[in-house]
Amino acid sequence: MNKSLILIVDDDPDILLFLRHKLIREGYDVVESDNGHTALERFASLAPDLVLLDANLPGQDGFQTCAAIKAMDEGVDIPIVMVTGFDDDQSVERAFEAGAEEYVTKPIRWPVLRQRIRLILERRHSMMHLKDSEKQFRHITDSTTEAIISMDGQGLIQFWNKGAESLFGYTSQQIMGLSIILLMPEEVRGAFEQAFFQAVELGVFRDRGETVECYGLRQNGETFPMEISLAAWQIPGNPFFSVVMRDLGERARILGGLEGTALFDSRIIERITSLLSEVSGEDPMRLSKLHIRSLMETVFLAGLNREEDRPVLPNVLLMDRGLPALEVKKKKIDYQTLELEKSQPFTIDALVKLARGFDPENTILAVCPQKGDPRNLEIWGAVFQESSNEPRLHPMIHHAPPDDLLSVYSNRAGSLVVSWGSRVLARFHAGHFSLPGNSSFETSLIGQALFKIVRTHPEFAQFGENYWSRYRTFIQRLLVEIGRGGYGGIVIWVPDHDDHRPILSLVTRYRFTNATDASKLLGGYCVSRQEELSKSKKKRKEVREMARKILFNAKRLAHMSRVDGALVLSHRLRPLSFGTMLSAQRWRGRTLYCLDDHGADTVDVDLEKYGTRHASAVNLVGAYPGVVAFVISQDGPIAGMLCTGDDRVLWIPDMMNRF
Repeated sequence: MNKSLILIVDDDPDILLFLRHKLIREGYDVVESDNGHTALERFASLAPDLVLLDANLPGQDGFQTCAAIKAMDEGVDIPIVMVTGFDDDQSVERAFEAGAEEYVTKPIRWPVLRQRIRLILERRHSMMHLKDSEKQFRHITDSTTEAIISMDGQGLIQFWNKGAESLFGYTSQQIMGLSIILLMPEEVRGAFEQAFFQAVELGVFRDRGETVECYGLRQNGETFPMEISLAAWQIPGNPFFSVVMRDLGERARILGGLEGTALFDSRIIERITSLLSEVSGEDPMRLSKLHIRSLMETVFLAGLNREEDRPVLPNVLLMDRGLPALEVKKKKIDYQTLELEKSQPFTIDALVKLARGFDPENTILAVCPQKGDPRNLEIWGAVFQESSNEPRLHPMIHHAPPDDLLSVYSNRAGSLVVSWGSRVLARFHAGHFSLPGNSSFETSLIGQALFKIVRTHPEFAQFGENYWSRYRTFIQRLLVEIGRGGYGGIVIWVPDHDDHRPILSLVTRYRFTNATDASKLLGGYCVSRQEELSKSKKKRKEVREMARKILFNAKRLAHMSRVDGALVLSHRLRPLSFGTMLSAQRWRGRTLYCLDDHGADTVDVDLEKYGTRHASAVNLVGAYPGVVAFVISQDGPIAGMLCTGDDRVLWIPDMMNRF
C-alpha cells in the first residue's frame, strides 16, 4: 500500500513543525499550508488522503475551508480532522456541519491524535475496498442465475438482480418499490403478510435464515417450486431483509466466497498466532487464523453496541464441548459449564443478545467450530466462575478464564483483550494494537513519587514489594471503578499529611473524621496471605474476607467520587474528604504532556484549552509539589499529574495503559 498523504493547515509554524515531525516519523507523507486559500489549491492538485485543519485561520477560516473542500467532487469522501483551540459547543457544531470527521482540541495530545489518524485512514481504506467489493458484488449478483432480492421492513423491494428478472419475469423498473407478495401465489399471501409484519413489530428476526421450500409466482401467472433463504439485518430502527431464491427445477450453483472487509490486519493475526504458539506449545500451522480473526472481529463489533443504553461487554472463550471445564480448577477457582440445547450462530447480533444475560465478571461464553461447517464458529454454552471463591485483588474487573484456552474480551467500546488463560497476549484499543507492558504506576515519575512515600510505611518494612504491589493495585482498582461508573472524577493523593487542611487550596465540603486507612487493610491482607501457607481453612477464609473488605472499600470510594469535586486520599489511603473544590491559583510554570512515562519526550500544554477538571488539577499539583492528581475522563482515559519541583507539571495521559 502506498504511503498516505496528509495535508496540514495551520498558521502556527510551531504546530506545523510539530505535526510534520510526528507524522513523518509515523511513515506518512506530508504537505503543509498556513491559510485556507493555499490549502484549497494544494488539496485540488495533490488529492491528500486526510486533512488536519485549524479552525482559526487568517482570512478564510477553517470552517469555511472545510466546507469548500467538501463542496469539491474529490473532497466528498476525504476525512477532515479539525485541530483547534476552540472547545465551545458552537464551534464543535460548526465543524461537523461543515463536514469534519473528527474534532480535536489543542494542546495536541499526540498519542490520541496519532490513534485517531490511524483509525480514520484504516476506515477510509476499508470503505474504498468496500466500494470496490460492492461493485464486484453487483457484478456477481447480476451474473448469477439465482434471484437475489432485498426488501425493507414494509416488505417493499429495494434490490432486484438479473437472476430475479430471469426467474420471475419482472424488470427492475417494474418491480422496485412494490411488495414482495407479488411473487407468491394468492393462497399464501395472507399468511405470509401476517407472519412477516408480526415479526417486524416484535423485532424477532433470524440472523441467518433457514432454507425452506415453497412456491413462487412468475409475471405470466405460472407457479413453480423454489427454495428460499432469508437473512435480516438492522440499520438503526429499520429492519431490512435479503432473499436468495432458486428454482428447484433448474438448481444453480450456490453463491459463495464473498467475505467482508477484515477489521484486523493480517500481520496482527500473524503476531497473535505466533504469541499463542509460544505460550501454548502448539504448532502455528495447527492454529486456525480464521477462528482467531472471527473471534476478534465479532467480539470487537459486538462491543461497539449498547443495549438499553448500557455498554455490551462480550467475553468469549474458544473451547470444545467435550472439555470437562466443570472439573477444572485454577488457583482455587472452580468452573461450571452451562450448555445450550441449541447452539447459536457466532454472529454480532447473537453475541449482543446473549452477552446481556451474563455477567462478564464471572461468566464467559463458550464457542467452538460448527459440526457441519468447521470454518465457522457457534456459541454452545457458557463457563461460570463460582462466586463463592476468593475475590480477585486485581486492578481490572473481569472473569478469570481457565488455563490453556484462548479468550477474547471487550472491556469497553473499541477495545479488545486477547488472552491465553490468565496471560494477556495482546490488546487493541482506539485503532492501536499493543503487546502488554509495564503499568505507568511501576515505571513513571508518578510511580516513583508514590513509592518514595510508601517505602516509609511500616507495612513496606515488613512485606516489601508484596505490599507495594497491593498498594498500586488498590489505587488502580479505585481508578478503574471510577471510570467504570461513566461519570469521571478527580482523585488527589496527599503525600505528607493525614490531614489535608494545611493545603489551603482544597476547599472541603464533605470531610471524614473516622475513615479507615486502606493501607492497614493491605497490610492485613499481606499477613493473611503469608499465614495462608498453613493451608488452614480458617486462614483461607480470613484472606477472602480481607480481599472483600479491600474491594468494597475501593468501590465505596469510587461512588463518592461522583459528587462534584475531588476525592482526597492520604498517603495511607485514608479518604479525607470528597466533593472537595480545588481552588489553587493559576499555574504559571510549564505544563508538559508526556509522550513517555519519564518526562523525556514532552509537549507544552496550554491549560486554557482544557476543561475545569484538568486545569484545576494542574493548578493544585503545581502549587504543592509532591501532591499527585488523577483525572478520570468520562470516555475512559485516566491522566496522572504531579509537579517535579523545577517549575514543571508533568501530565501522563493514561496511567492504565497496561490494562
